[in-house]
Amino acid sequence: MQLIKPYIQIIDEPDIAKRIEIAARTCYKSEDKITDDSAMKMVKALINRGHDSPLEHSNIIVLTRTDKATVHMRELLTDYEREFGIPHYIRNCGSNNAHADYNDYVWSGNLRAWRNIAKRYYGDDIIQVLFSADSLFEDIFAKEPYLTYSAEELIDCPESDAIRVDCDPESRDRHKILTVRLVADRGILAEITRHRLFGISAESTRYCRYNSDNGVTYIEPWWFKTGTASDIARFKHILERNDNDYQAMDDFDYSSAQKSRAALNQTTKSEVVLTGTLEYWKNIVIPLRSSPAAHPDMVRVIKMIEKEME
Repeated sequence: MQLIKPYIQIIDEPDIAKRIEIAARTCYKSEDKITDDSAMKMVKALINRGHDSPLEHSNIIVLTRTDKATVHMRELLTDYEREFGIPHYIRNCGSNNAHADYNDYVWSGNLRAWRNIAKRYYGDDIIQVLFSADSLFEDIFAKEPYLTYSAEELIDCPESDAIRVDCDPESRDRHKILTVRLVADRGILAEITRHRLFGISAESTRYCRYNSDNGVTYIEPWWFKTGTASDIARFKHILERNDNDYQAMDDFDYSSAQKSRAALNQTTKSEVVLTGTLEYWKNIVIPLRSSPAAHPDMVRVIKMIEKEME
């Protein structure tokens, strides 16, 4: 048995495939398999298996730079929601770009969202311009293109009408993302993953073994340093007993971590990678999870994230 303090890590990897790989390998604790050329292989394997959720740890920002392109993009997204009845998760807003003599309309979303749009409209001009040359979309555009719209409705979009950019300076909070690795206990993991607008990849108790050479790793609770000697002793005794229970389950059937997890304590160290916009972190998550009504252990880790954002 070992006790550690909770901690956070900001993941600021700019490469989309590498960022996705970092998040995806958290689920299986296979970070040791990361190499210089493993990221794209991992992303393509995720796509082939239909494991799309790690693709949400990414961000693609698009500018539509003419009224015609902006209206067309809005029509595509509205049509998608009407047809499938689910949100497309593409954010948008107008922006007065100080570096050019036109008003851009800004759209941003994760790779999963844009791939869903591209799958539905891969024969569309504006989608072809934006994504057909990207290796992360090559499986989609390997198809024989068909026309989603009639020839009269296609806008014949030149590359100058819609472009991809790193970040729009006028709309940073809405269109820029923050990815955080959070290491805390299972209780905090259960609470923080209720935020549905996050991209979430969590360490899996089905596939990960928690019994290292030092036993199971647990998180020190918020009261640990100020607790009485008897409270701390009782707490450690519970964890030691839990450690023995997990070991017994593991010895019983070493082939199945998902059986052994039944013995895990709520205090077990758990990792989760969370990706959301700065707007979502600042306006929703941090105020809610750092309020007096929040659990003290949640407040502790959220304050760490807030400090990193300053």
